[in-house]
Amino acid sequence: IVYGGLNIFPEEIERVLNEQPEVKRSIVVGVPDPYWGEIPVAILEQVPQIKAVRQAVKEKLAAYKVPKKWLVIDQMIATSGGKIARASMKKWAEEQLSCKQ
Repeated sequence: IVYGGLNIFPEEIERVLNEQPEVKRSIVVGVPDPYWGEIPVAILEQVPQIKAVRQAVKEKLAAYKVPKKWLVIDQMIATSGGKIARASMKKWAEEQLSCKQ
């Protein structure tokens, strides 16, 4: 993810997210943004209380790495091998965010 000329590695954010006890599974994708180029978007699976997770991420990561948008999904889109389908999740996030604007 290139955010305003700065590189953000989704794996780094995902590692912090997955350390939280409330988080079952998470993924971070880059969504196009007219000003920044791309913004990081966190997608969390079945998280009832997102505020605590957001606070923990703010404490552990640099401000520019904190996801700008947060989405919750009932179940991640998976590949036939059971891994998270990153491309499908990115497309889903873009669709969700285009509806909210």
